[in-house]
Amino acid sequence: MTTRTRTTTRTATKRRRSGLIHYLSNMVDDTKDFVDDLLDRGRDTEHDLRDTARRTFDHVDDDDIREELAELRTALVQLAEKVGEMTDQQRARADEEQDTPAKQSTTSRAKNS
Repeated sequence: MTTRTRTTTRTATKRRRSGLIHYLSNMVDDTKDFVDDLLDRGRDTEHDLRDTARRTFDHVDDDDIREELAELRTALVQLAEKVGEMTDQQRARADEEQDTPAKQSTTSRAKNS
């Protein structure tokens, strides 16, 4: 009976060893697959990000920007001219209002005399 026990013990030990090795082998393989998947997803994400950035910045042409800047400068000059005209008109009105009471007081003094 001791022979059977030894045989059983040896067989059980072999199974445990191969089971543990098999388990570790599966774990290593799964870890490799996991890391490989992570790298693939990272690569895909980087590729998509670069494509998106390229598409975004390719649409902005230097010629378009220069045209827009030229239009903005023209609009700014026109706006400055209008503001200048309105300021001149406002000053003229203020001068007229100041001159009008002075003329009225001189006219009324002349009439009273």
